[in-house]
Amino acid sequence: MDAVDAGAGGMLWFSVIVGALCMMFGRRSASYFLAKLAGREYHTEINWNIGPNAGQEVAYWDLTGGMAWAETGIFLFGVAMILEAVALAIVSSRVGGKRPVVVASLGVVVIATIINLVAAFKVFNVGAIPTISGLAVAFGGYMAMYQWKLLRLLNTGRSAPMT
Repeated sequence: MDAVDAGAGGMLWFSVIVGALCMMFGRRSASYFLAKLAGREYHTEINWNIGPNAGQEVAYWDLTGGMAWAETGIFLFGVAMILEAVALAIVSSRVGGKRPVVVASLGVVVIATIINLVAAFKVFNVGAIPTISGLAVAFGGYMAMYQWKLLRLLNTGRSAPMT
């Protein structure tokens, strides 16, 4: 199959850079999931100040303000952006296997967008402005629409010349 001109140049680098930054911002979420996968405890190093659990460590998903949701959402959005960059690079090349890569990227984008939407509601419900989660929802919607259009283009078998 010929290469599809996906306009990948600037979008590819933007996705890699912003994706890496998002993954750094949400790295505590990745640490939590890696610890759980390894069967280890994850320590937030934050203790309850009042209530029946006073003095005990706060569990990751009990952190106030939907912090665990927000960190998970932003980390996953970073992963989605990196996968988008990979998908754009492959779609713009002459290698095969374009559809599965775009489908996988689209799936991660949709999941990341949904998690960020939940995070935005949780953060908003405690009276804060969910700026990063809100931006991830907006950009995630854009990315999903773009990748859906790209997938439809690949499914028709049409391709555009590379520029």
